[in-house]
Amino acid sequence: MKLFRRVLFWMHLSAGLFAAIVVVIMSVTGVLLTYELQLQQWERRGVVPIPASPENSRLPLEALIVAGASTRQKLPSTVTVSSDPGQVVTLSWGREATVMVNPYSGGIVPEGPTTVRDGLATIRTWHRWLGQEGESRPLGRSITGVCNMAFLFLVVSGLYLWFPRKWLWSNFKAILLFRGGLVSKARDFNWHNVIGVWSMIPLCFIVFSGAVISYPWVSDLVYNAFGEEAPVRRAPRSPGATSPRTGGLHGEPEALTPPAVGDFNLDAYIAMATEAEPGWRTLRINMPSSADEPVSLAIDKGSGRQPHLQSTIEVNRVTAEVLRRVTFSDQTPGSRARRLLRFAHTGEVAGVVGQTLAGLVSAGAVVLAYTGIALSWRRLRAWLARRANA
Repeated sequence: MKLFRRVLFWMHLSAGLFAAIVVVIMSVTGVLLTYELQLQQWERRGVVPIPASPENSRLPLEALIVAGASTRQKLPSTVTVSSDPGQVVTLSWGREATVMVNPYSGGIVPEGPTTVRDGLATIRTWHRWLGQEGESRPLGRSITGVCNMAFLFLVVSGLYLWFPRKWLWSNFKAILLFRGGLVSKARDFNWHNVIGVWSMIPLCFIVFSGAVISYPWVSDLVYNAFGEEAPVRRAPRSPGATSPRTGGLHGEPEALTPPAVGDFNLDAYIAMATEAEPGWRTLRINMPSSADEPVSLAIDKGSGRQPHLQSTIEVNRVTAEVLRRVTFSDQTPGSRARRLLRFAHTGEVAGVVGQTLAGLVSAGAVVLAYTGIALSWRRLRAWLARRANA
């Protein structure tokens, strides 16, 4: 057992030195991205001040789509509506374009400032790809993925190394609580243990969910753990692929067909969604590409990053009758776990409290890296001194 502990310690130390710099970069950027969603909302807070009053009546959703889609010459792929009467209606054409429409006047709302959004995008690039762009991104992603796996090993092995050999309260107290008056090695050792212990559980979720995001085989393990087969992944679309909404690669886009009541009864869809899921905050209508397809509505009662507060319903295009309804609890355990892990990485699955906790332990990870390097450096100096004396 003593030999195993010694071997594990040196593996722990080696993995820490190997991944330290990248872990620090991911942790610092993780701290800066703690309130990413709130910062983006704050930047857009004054983009469209729409007072809700009896004199301000909303236009039919069909009219808003026609107004917003007139510049694109084709129907949007999704229409997003907020329960907040002062928010815009957002039309999206996948990654091609996004247009915001005033729900009372039908006018196009300007995008507004993007300074915060652009800054967060740069930080996110460093967090995911070490600042790499274009063809270099796979290299950056592979480095962060490997270092994240090393970090996962550090967290798990640290749990074993943390336990005192003698289970006495005095021993546990020394590594559970911060102690004042310590300097140099004793201070760094105390900080490393205390922060590591109290951050261990949230760090396990953050780091493991990062591995799930980075590696498909780790994602498959989540499904396998519940006795399920992982879903088949779609092959990436080739650059020359065509879309049914956009026509051929070099052809003209399809002409806009203004939605009418006989085509899309969108306000009736919203009424049906409200009856099925009262209290929703955001509703996204996925526009069908053919007349035979039902209309799919994604309903969100949370921040948009809380899968357990999301559901989907399919309605008949003409009658607005509910054909199918899928809530979070209707999904398989593996699917639920996989979706929760996606936003466990940022803590957003638990709302602002989860985000704050994720930010705090990310800051703690920076201290862990610093104290680990400092302790290793002191150990190296002591070893060199012993050799010099010998």
